[in-house]
Amino acid sequence: MNDYRNITFWESLRRQERLDKFLELVDTYFLAHQVGQVERASEARTSLNLMLVDVREIVYAAEVYPVISWTPPRFIGGPSQNIDLVENLFLLDHYSLSPAQVIDSVLRAQGVYTSNHSRSILRTFNPLWWAWRIFNWLARLPFFLLGTAGFNSARAERSVFGRLFKLAFTLVTLAAAALSILSYLELLDEFLKVIKGLG
Repeated sequence: MNDYRNITFWESLRRQERLDKFLELVDTYFLAHQVGQVERASEARTSLNLMLVDVREIVYAAEVYPVISWTPPRFIGGPSQNIDLVENLFLLDHYSLSPAQVIDSVLRAQGVYTSNHSRSILRTFNPLWWAWRIFNWLARLPFFLLGTAGFNSARAERSVFGRLFKLAFTLVTLAAAALSILSYLELLDEFLKVIKGLG
């Protein structure tokens, strides 16, 4: 999932609406659970489970990490562990955690998307941003193909070789695009003369 700086305004809106719905369902679930409305709590829990993975990705894409370090009580003992609050939404009682901690994290993510929304509108109507996305997609295409062949595409892409490949591919593509534009504007000969003059 693309991070919040690299999405269109309609994707920004979708994510904000998804977080709104999630917060509404969290309130419904915990309130219904508290007052013993079993059927209502069950319906909310089902809806939350269906959107949990998507919401977790949206929160992480906002660079908000709802993870806390949890240490078991002394009388139980055991090592500390990192708890993802969104992922463990229905285990909060087990860890003696409050739903407010999940809500805080989701609200922070929502704030990120809200404050970045006007920039997402500018991005969406910027042809250079779309061109950059196309270049980026083309640079990542070989890694997608590696993934379909059964290799670890994410690891290959993050490797030094993978990063160098993407950089080289992007630079070559940008150079080819610039030369095509100069040729279309009939300025290529002038540009080549300038380059020869520098040598």
